[in-house]
Amino acid sequence: MKVVLIKDLVIPAGTVFDKAPFKTERPGDGCVQAIIGLTDNTSGSIEYWLDNDEEQMREWFRVLK
Repeated sequence: MKVVLIKDLVIPAGTVFDKAPFKTERPGDGCVQAIIGLTDNTSGSIEYWLDNDEEQMREWFRVLK
């Protein structure tokens, strides 16, 4: 499944990042991920679980065909 973000996503200054898990298992197909870069030589990712409340998530994401 591919989705496109339809609203700006803002991560406020002061947001605390913690060590990521070494291994992650995700049930089903409801988890989406985007890779982002803050500089030319770095990257990170953001994940979101969409299956929890599909109706509410339509405000944020549109499914791509």
